[in-house]
Amino acid sequence: MLPQTFMNLSGASVGSAFKSLKLTPEDLVVVHDDIDQPFGSLKIRVGGGHGGHNGIRHICQVLGNADFVRVKVGVGRPYPGGDVAQFVLSTFAASEQKTLVSVIVDSASAVEAVVERGPLLAMNEFNGRVVSI
Repeated sequence: MLPQTFMNLSGASVGSAFKSLKLTPEDLVVVHDDIDQPFGSLKIRVGGGHGGHNGIRHICQVLGNADFVRVKVGVGRPYPGGDVAQFVLSTFAASEQKTLVSVIVDSASAVEAVVERGPLLAMNEFNGRVVSI
């Protein structure tokens, strides 16, 4: 799905798809950035809170359920006192850009693993994996 909303309103697109396609939360895999992980790290999780991520918060609110799979892609944190929104919307550092393709490929592989083998096996394979900078 390629939402036409702002990220913070992701639930609008997801909610519409759920209604029209008669999906359940178990059918959903959301890939999103995670500032609580170092750049290039992956973590697959089923359910849980939104962790301050406004897009995930909106999806949970619209669905009334948080029991979907998340593929969290680490982007690191801004410097202490730095603005989080500005940080996640800025361009990647030169050192990060060198490995960005590998991060994207690993993220896509993680989604494929979730779909083909299930979340638990995908977690065992991908959680904690970090692409070197």
